[in-house]
Parts: sequence; structure tokens; C-alpha cells
Amino acid sequence: MLVAENKSAKPHVAKRLVVLHNFHVSFIVIATNEVSAGQDNLLRSSTLPPGLDVVYLPTVDVFAVAADGMPVAARLSVIVEEAIKSLKSVLVELGKIKAVAIDLFCTQVFDICRELSIPAYLFFTASVALLTFSLYLPTLDREVKPRISCGTHSPRVQS
Repeated sequence: MLVAENKSAKPHVAKRLVVLHNFHVSFIVIATNEVSAGQDNLLRSSTLPPGLDVVYLPTVDVFAVAADGMPVAARLSVIVEEAIKSLKSVLVELGKIKAVAIDLFCTQVFDICRELSIPAYLFFTASVALLTFSLYLPTLDREVKPRISCGTHSPRVQS
């Protein structure tokens, strides 16, 4: 698994994969010089289950790559871009990797995984309402005439 920024790095899903499904997980963290003590303690905890390894990419100096006042999404993008320069060698060092689950902000990693012939998946969490709507979109596409974009009525969505 690869997560975007140290502040949001929470290995809960990785723990579940290890404990419930006997996976071996290397949780790759993009480290910045803005590390919180709580986050660092969580990821270096002796309570992490065997089979869950936390791997830190080389630290990114946020102040060198991100400008003051930069929007959060742009800031994350430049931090990730800088951090993944070392990712290819880290993935090779890890050995035979079955798959990589990628955080929403790390989509540039798809190219690296493709190059190394590693299956990559986007890990995206959302509300139940968004998930339900997303799963129902194909039905809406088939049933709603005229198309939603040019329709004058509200589509009927099952709850």
C-alpha cells in the first residue's frame, strides 16, 4: 500500500489484510519533514502485527518543493511527485510484489507499477451515499431518457 502524506498515513486496512487474511503487507509511507509525533508513534509501534512492515520513502522537504499558499491538492501532488522518485528502487528491493494499492493522491505510481509489471489498484474510500450512487450510475445511464445532462426532470434513484 502506498499513502500520500505522513499526516494521513493510517495502516488500518493494512492491519486488517494481515490479521484477517494472512497477507504480508509492506505499508509504504511518503515521509515529510512535517511528521507528527502521534503519527510516527503509530507507524513505529510494536503493536503492529507480524507481516506488516512499514517502509518509509526518503523524506521530502516540504518547504523546498511546495510554495507558501499553495492549494492543498497541488501541495500533495508536488510532494508525491518528489517522493516517488525513489519508489521504483524500493519496490524492486521489496522483491516479488503481488499487487500495490494506491492512495488517491498517488496515481502517478500506476506508471511505475506498469513498468515493473505489478498490478496496481486505487484504494478510495467514500461515503455509503457516494458508493450507492456510483454503483447505480450504469442503471441510470440505461434507464433515464433523455440523458441527465439535457433532461428537464430529476432522475428517480432507488434508496
